[in-house]
Amino acid sequence: MNTLKGTAYVLTCLIMLSFFTPIYGARSTDVNTSDWFYDAVERLSEDDRGIIVGYPDGTFRPQTKLARDQFITMVVRALGEESGNSEGYWAQNYIDKAIELGILKAEDFDSYLGPVNFKQVITREEMCMLIMRAVERLEGEQTFTDLTQVLQVVTDSEDFSFKYNKDIMKTYKLGIITGYPDHTFKPQGVLTRAEASAVVVRLIDPDTRPTFDYEEQYNEQHSGMESHLLGGANWVDPVAAGVRESAEEDWKLITSDLSYTPDQKDYEIGYTRKFRSEDSAIGALMYDENGPYAGHLEDFERLLQRRMPQDQVDIVMEYLAQKTDKYTYLKHDEAFFYLDNDRYLVRVDEVMIAKGTQYEQAGAVNFNIWYRDQNFIDTYEKNITQIMPYTDVVIYRYTRSTFDYEEQYNEQHSGMESHLLGGTNWVDPVAAGVRKSAEEDWKLLTSDITYAPSQKDFDFDMIGNMSSLDKVMGSFMYDENGPYAGHVEDFERLLQRRMPQDQVDIVMEYLAQKTDKYTYLKHDEAFFYLDNDRYLVRVDEVMIAKGTQYEQAGAVNFNIWYRDQNFIDTYEKNITQIMPYTDVVIYR
Repeated sequence: MNTLKGTAYVLTCLIMLSFFTPIYGARSTDVNTSDWFYDAVERLSEDDRGIIVGYPDGTFRPQTKLARDQFITMVVRALGEESGNSEGYWAQNYIDKAIELGILKAEDFDSYLGPVNFKQVITREEMCMLIMRAVERLEGEQTFTDLTQVLQVVTDSEDFSFKYNKDIMKTYKLGIITGYPDHTFKPQGVLTRAEASAVVVRLIDPDTRPTFDYEEQYNEQHSGMESHLLGGANWVDPVAAGVRESAEEDWKLITSDLSYTPDQKDYEIGYTRKFRSEDSAIGALMYDENGPYAGHLEDFERLLQRRMPQDQVDIVMEYLAQKTDKYTYLKHDEAFFYLDNDRYLVRVDEVMIAKGTQYEQAGAVNFNIWYRDQNFIDTYEKNITQIMPYTDVVIYRYTRSTFDYEEQYNEQHSGMESHLLGGTNWVDPVAAGVRKSAEEDWKLLTSDITYAPSQKDFDFDMIGNMSSLDKVMGSFMYDENGPYAGHVEDFERLLQRRMPQDQVDIVMEYLAQKTDKYTYLKHDEAFFYLDNDRYLVRVDEVMIAKGTQYEQAGAVNFNIWYRDQNFIDTYEKNITQIMPYTDVVIYR
């Protein structure tokens, strides 16, 4: 029995020794040029420090799991130290050297228990701790901003052990130890020889570290969230869904370490408080001296966007914009917002500490979102919104106004009348010249109506030969609901700039026959001689699939020509020629 134990001990020592016995000059038989870790293994195999090398049988064994003592030895050697194997427990000299260098602390792996703990496999988060100490020994103390950005791009960040949390975020940001293609980090995952090789190369050579691009990673991971917001294809009504399902939808929108209740752990441990409303969310936004924690405001905004229109969300977000860090403050200690026609009540409560002293700060803003169902109104609302004496509390009420297209349109485009015929800012389209006249027309266009000559026509010198001193052309569009918004109005203003209203009305009354793409004008094409024959206007309805079940006319082309002598002599006859079997009419 003793002989067997002795033999086993010798074999174990040989295996450990073979891990770090340099085998130079031969490429490992199980490492291929297509392997992601190929460059790292090649780099280390040529390094005379013997950081990690192949086995005597010519293999590298990239997927073999690494023990703590093995990784500690790699780091010590990477720092240019060589302690040599010790008698008894082979790695003791390296462990002692690591403690001396500050890479390892006695309490890290309960070293008082002896070698047994160093022989355990090393996890990725334990490796982060050792690597960060090694980085600071090689490169000095590191400065980081917005470490919490890492939490937003790593999907399993909630699995980070508190002890290693900051070290994970630092190594991730440095590009030494990064995540997997599925956006996980697997903090308790076990390190392999292949992974260890890549990590050590990045430790000793900063040029090999990938740059942390927060925006790119965030957008890649969180694209598609819009579909879960109000109006999106995957939106779930937070009131109708029930507390658990609604919470699950909210979890999909939270990318940071934002405090939020009800959270997943509440359900896992069977703790679910009684909520005051059919839809209720509670949480806190955190701030430090640099600003809000990464992602907190964005996550909170999405929680609101899932429940109400953007104009209502903006009211709360604009209020919060006053606070830029923990040393700047909101207008009031506490504010209530009645939003979306009083459907929701949102509470924002800034938490101030050490008020009136040199240590005064507000590093947290608590929030509540309540749907105002009848139970909430009858049972809770009065007490919640009661303003006590000597407190800085305000209540804001916002009723979402009905969209009034005519009112908003008129407000935005008031003053256009002055550019029409007879207005104080009117410019004669004939005398002005082509470019100047076009610029005046552009001021009158409020929609996406097709119009030429456009600005791009001038930019690319595509005006060509103008058949008249004043000539415009274009088209207005129709769908099943009617003309596109603003198209007919824009066309009317183009006419109003050139002729009196009674002449404009002739064309507009003709167009009034057409109410959508399935109703048609009296003729396929019509010419109007207007304003004592000063102008010729052409209206051409574009019919497709005529005589079939798909028949429709979604466009009406138009031309407006000033009838100068050149136009009359050179172009008019051909333009107004009526061909046989065509439905064309000329109005004088």
